[in-house]
Amino acid sequence: GYVGSRLLAALSYVRPELGRPCDMAVHRAKQALRGWKRLTPGFSRLPLPWEVVAGVAMLMLSEGLWVEAMGVLISVIFYLRPGE
Repeated sequence: GYVGSRLLAALSYVRPELGRPCDMAVHRAKQALRGWKRLTPGFSRLPLPWEVVAGVAMLMLSEGLWVEAMGVLISVIFYLRPGE
């Protein structure tokens, strides 16, 4: 899952020669991760309670972070994902 994919990414970064097509161990590890993802699909998380979101926005406002506080509120109100 998450840890395995991060581990393979870190290994590929530190030791790029491990990602060669002829390296069967890395190839098998990638295949195992793909199979694991099919067997254990992702899950939804519950949203933060409105009181927590409002509290975070209030803390930002008290620090003078007006734009950021509005961004938090707008992203929660319109159900925006982190990349949007």
